Amino acid sequence: ADVPPENETSGYIFIHAEGGLNQQRIAICNAVAIAKIMEATLILPVLKQDQIWKD
Repeated sequence: ADVPPENETSGYIFIHAEGGLNQQRIAICNAVAIAKIMEATLILPVLKQDQIWKD
Protein backbone atom coordinates (compact mmCIF):
# COMPACT_ATOMS: atom_id res chain seq x y z
CA ALA A 1 0.00 0.00 0.00
CA ASP A 2 1.07 3.57 -0.67
CA VAL A 3 1.33 5.08 2.82
CA PRO A 4 2.67 8.65 3.29
CA PRO A 5 5.38 9.23 5.91
CA GLU A 6 4.15 10.24 9.38
CA ASN A 7 5.14 13.90 8.95
CA GLU A 8 3.00 14.33 5.84
CA THR A 9 -0.70 15.18 5.79
CA SER A 10 -3.45 14.90 3.23
CA GLY A 11 -3.16 18.66 2.77
CA TYR A 12 -6.65 19.34 4.14
CA ILE A 13 -7.85 20.73 7.48
CA PHE A 14 -11.41 20.28 8.67
CA ILE A 15 -12.65 22.08 11.76
CA HIS A 16 -15.74 21.70 13.91
CA ALA A 17 -16.69 25.15 15.21
CA GLU A 18 -18.83 25.38 18.34
CA GLY A 19 -20.51 28.22 20.19
CA GLY A 20 -22.34 31.27 18.92
CA LEU A 21 -21.71 32.77 15.50
CA ASN A 22 -19.00 35.10 16.81
CA GLN A 23 -17.11 32.22 18.44
CA GLN A 24 -17.47 30.22 15.23
CA ARG A 25 -16.12 33.18 13.24
CA ILE A 26 -13.09 33.42 15.52
CA ALA A 27 -12.49 29.66 15.20
CA ILE A 28 -12.64 29.90 11.40
CA CYS A 29 -10.25 32.89 11.37
CA ASN A 30 -7.79 30.91 13.50
CA ALA A 31 -8.16 27.89 11.21
CA VAL A 32 -7.47 30.06 8.14
CA ALA A 33 -4.22 31.23 9.74
CA ILE A 34 -3.21 27.65 10.65
CA ALA A 35 -4.05 26.39 7.15
CA LYS A 36 -1.93 29.19 5.65
CA ILE A 37 1.03 28.31 7.88
CA MET A 38 0.68 24.60 7.08
CA GLU A 39 0.03 25.30 3.37
CA ALA A 40 -3.11 23.18 3.65
CA THR A 41 -6.63 23.55 2.25
CA LEU A 42 -9.26 24.48 4.83
CA ILE A 43 -12.61 22.77 4.46
CA LEU A 44 -15.15 25.32 5.70
CA PRO A 45 -17.66 23.98 8.22
CA VAL A 46 -21.39 24.50 8.18
CA LEU A 47 -22.22 27.20 10.72
CA LYS A 48 -24.34 26.01 13.63
CA GLN A 49 -27.39 28.16 14.35
CA ASP A 50 -28.35 28.70 17.96
CA GLN A 51 -31.80 27.27 18.68
CA ILE A 52 -32.41 29.74 21.53
CA TRP A 53 -31.20 33.04 20.03
CA LYS A 54 -32.03 32.19 16.39
CA ASP A 55 -28.81 33.89 15.23
